[in-house]
Amino acid sequence: MVVRVWILDLADGTGAGAPRELAKIVIPLAATNHEGGPGFTDRETISDVTFSDDGKRVVFTQSGDTLATLADLYVVDADGDAAAQKVPGFSRHAIAIGNDRVFALDTQVLLDIATGQPVARDMGQAPLVRAGWIERSNLLWGATDDGAIEFWDGADGSLQLTFYMFPDNRFFAVTPGGRYDTNLGPDTEMIRWMVPDTPWQSLGAQTFMRDFYEPSLYAKLLDCRAASNCGEVFQQLPAIAELNRVTPEVKITGVRQGADAASHHFSGARPRTARSPPGRHRSNPLTHPRGPCC
Repeated sequence: MVVRVWILDLADGTGAGAPRELAKIVIPLAATNHEGGPGFTDRETISDVTFSDDGKRVVFTQSGDTLATLADLYVVDADGDAAAQKVPGFSRHAIAIGNDRVFALDTQVLLDIATGQPVARDMGQAPLVRAGWIERSNLLWGATDDGAIEFWDGADGSLQLTFYMFPDNRFFAVTPGGRYDTNLGPDTEMIRWMVPDTPWQSLGAQTFMRDFYEPSLYAKLLDCRAASNCGEVFQQLPAIAELNRVTPEVKITGVRQGADAASHHFSGARPRTARSPPGRHRSNPLTHPRGPCC
């Protein structure tokens, strides 16, 4: 079987130019392996064809083995001036990111096209079903199979934000450092914080609201990355060891009717500041198996 990639120049808007062959792959019949014997299926054809942002490269995947879990990646020069680049066993599903990166959904690898080497591996915290690129902010996004969306830096693959979605259009967005935004109530039980020095205890969603809550976090992240001023938009977070994590014990001791409204008399325990045990180091103050929260 022979599979080909053709390109048609539409620069003049007429589409009158002759198609030009970009790639040709010959798959021997003996290389395929089916339950009923040698043969070809759609799994051997070319798939996931995308262009780089500048249109100078064409990216696609192809596998000559029906039973193979992964496919080979091909990066082809759209002008035909350079030899095709092949990366064996990359991913069956891949997408071009900007002009010099390719992301593999199946293996969660971010590849540098120039060197042919990965710049990041195992990026996601769960299997991915879709991915894309936000050009103006140079962010790679991936939708997980459990409904979250993760955002990574398009150059080095570092995690920037995780967006958790809940029923009724509710959400919780959080950065690796713990900065967050949400439309859940402060007393919600859907989100709990885990702190490394007390891993046996979870804390309520409102515990760090004063210091870590950032309204419109997602929009601010997109805008500041586009303007290259995130250091100015997001101020440095305080050290978790200096924060009060203990909520006061409050008890209603009585209610007395006043002139205009009920007057409530409270007695409460004085909050104390929670500190880390001596010698305990925290590189990331808020952690969880799927990130810093939940």
